[in-house]
Amino acid sequence: MRDFKCIGKSLMAISSAISLLVMTLLVSLGGSSAYAEQSLRFSSANPGGAWYILAVGVTEIIKKENPDFVFSIEPGGGYGSPIMVGEKKVNMGFAIAGSASDAIEGREPFKKKFSNIRSMGSLYIHYIQGAVLKDSGIKDFGDMEKKKLTSGPKGQISWFWVNKFLELYGIEADVRSLDFGASAEAVVDGHVDMFFIGVPMPYGPMSNLAMQRPMRLVTFKEEILDKFCKEIGGFKKYNLPKENIPYKGTEEGLITVGTPLIIITNDEESEDLIYKCVKAIAENISELENVSAAMKGFKPEDLAKDAGVPLHPGAMKYFKEVGWR
Repeated sequence: MRDFKCIGKSLMAISSAISLLVMTLLVSLGGSSAYAEQSLRFSSANPGGAWYILAVGVTEIIKKENPDFVFSIEPGGGYGSPIMVGEKKVNMGFAIAGSASDAIEGREPFKKKFSNIRSMGSLYIHYIQGAVLKDSGIKDFGDMEKKKLTSGPKGQISWFWVNKFLELYGIEADVRSLDFGASAEAVVDGHVDMFFIGVPMPYGPMSNLAMQRPMRLVTFKEEILDKFCKEIGGFKKYNLPKENIPYKGTEEGLITVGTPLIIITNDEESEDLIYKCVKAIAENISELENVSAAMKGFKPEDLAKDAGVPLHPGAMKYFKEVGWR
């Protein structure tokens, strides 16, 4: 009788093992009853910032259409994100097109070429802006000779851009390192003369500055803007009429340069993965208006606009499929 019991227990163990093996095979073969999660890493910026909030929105709409995708959001920033993508530490992430172009070519501030970077699509434009108090007497960026300015924390990509403008104008200024909110307050309090940054409009700290003190955006000489665009990839000139300047009290239009925020990946990510991600973003793009004011009115076909960075084949496949390329 004991032998029969032992045999029964052995048969049950064998049956359980076979069942587990069958379930594993079903998952690996794409069985309808289960799926394998795919872990993905997305580089953005520090938690709480505009990029981080937008990254949450982008990854959520991708997951909505692809429930097997699981994202973690990593801090990267305008300078760090292209490096993280180029070194394959993340699967995809945000970057300024100008920075991604510089990373591909190995231009400053990047120390080597990351020629494997590819674009998944373009989002809103980051405009170069220099805010000063209206009664400061500063009207053009060239008036900043020997004056004080801040462009956010040292090492941020705007820090590199402001130093390029100083070089092109052939002037010197005292560039202070402050976080973005403190940069605006420093102008209000008179501790610095200018807050310089490349961001979408409207930008919260800039709006707060304009609410507290009469403010103007400085002009830039067009020949300087042309040189900047020639030396820094991914930028082009924009002539913004005054009605498009969203800050209180600004009475003039602005000729400046801008570069889009793009989603980047590396050239070894699969065509199928990138196609699914781009398709999900395009078909749900209006949901991003709820997480970023800069995305209001954004048209899905604008994702396919040329940003000066080569497209990943998966993105190109979708854009051609819908007639945007």
